[in-house]
Amino acid sequence: MTPYKRRTDDADAIAARIRCFEPRSVDPAAWSVVAPWVRETVELSEPALHSQAANALKALSRFAVWAIDVGYDLDREAILVPEVARTVPGDRDAGAGADLAVRGDLAAAHGGAGGDAAGAMAGTRRTRSPAGPVRAVHA
Repeated sequence: MTPYKRRTDDADAIAARIRCFEPRSVDPAAWSVVAPWVRETVELSEPALHSQAANALKALSRFAVWAIDVGYDLDREAILVPEVARTVPGDRDAGAGADLAVRGDLAAAHGGAGGDAAGAMAGTRRTRSPAGPVRAVHA
């Protein structure tokens, strides 16, 4: 009998999740621009669990669109650093816990760098239009 293997730690399921991910919170036109970078970045982070891949994909998709909108190039070495993470707008509607989670996902996707950035973004919030991408609004 083959031992039971949870879907969450199945390498094939994780790879499929990364390959087939389509974010709901990012405009499809913007996603087509950032998708290769997001997928490659998540693959490089080598998520061990399905949920880690899903969380990183969601956070990085919003982050990549934001980074392009504010003028950054999608260069992992330049933008996945605490100094840039401190400037990412938080999610006002979901509360401070969600802000910390998104920044934590960004840090995890870059190998854990940026722990100090988790609480550094007071005074910013994110708004979401019903049919469009996440937009940054500074309070």
